[in-house]
Amino acid sequence: MTWTTPYTGTRRPTQPRAAVTSRQKQILALAGSGYTASQIAGRLGIRASTVNERLHRTYRKLGARDRAHAVAIALVTGLLDVEDIELPGPRPRP
Repeated sequence: MTWTTPYTGTRRPTQPRAAVTSRQKQILALAGSGYTASQIAGRLGIRASTVNERLHRTYRKLGARDRAHAVAIALVTGLLDVEDIELPGPRPRP
C-alpha cells in the first residue's frame, strides 16, 4: 500500500522502509512536542549532538526533509500516535 504526496506526486510506502528504533521514536516525539535538541538531551541524559545525529538518521530513514516533515510522516504512517505528542499547557480533561 502506498500514498501519494500532494505536491510532487511521489509515491511513498505507508510504512517506512528502514526500521526506526524506539529511541529514535522517543526523540522524534519529543521533537514533535516542540522541544529543542538541548531540552531533549537534558530529559534523556544524552548530548544535544547525539539528539541531532539521531534525528538526522531518522529523517533519512523516513525520507523527510526536516523535523516537521519527519513528524508528519511518522503520524501518517502510524509510527507515532497523536497521543505521543505533548501539547503545551494543561491537557483538557475528557
